[in-house]
Amino acid sequence: PPLDKEKQGELQALLCAVLQVIIQKLSNCDETRHVVLQVADQIMVLFLKIFACRSSTVHEEAMFSMRALAYATGSDFGKYMPEFYKYLEMGLQNFEEYQVCSITVGVVGDICRALDDKILPYC
Repeated sequence: PPLDKEKQGELQALLCAVLQVIIQKLSNCDETRHVVLQVADQIMVLFLKIFACRSSTVHEEAMFSMRALAYATGSDFGKYMPEFYKYLEMGLQNFEEYQVCSITVGVVGDICRALDDKILPYC
């Protein structure tokens, strides 16, 4: 039977958490970091689809994954900013969902560290 919206959201959140751990583990080792870099574009496409949905639980986990991806890709994360920026902005404005807003603040910091001065067009 098809999943109801709540179950689907829970599953997506769990999958985001798994991807976050995989990204972190692979990017922490020089021998495997290239694997993350090879699939980063495809990963980002999937996360952008997740952000397009309206589920705060899923957005929390997806934001954590963005932290890991920004760390793994470094300044190359800049190529994702034109599309991802609107979701950062929505997360920062989502003060009703404290957790999403708080996590997004942390993600902004991580992205600033990854992009250095390449973040300036978004300030």
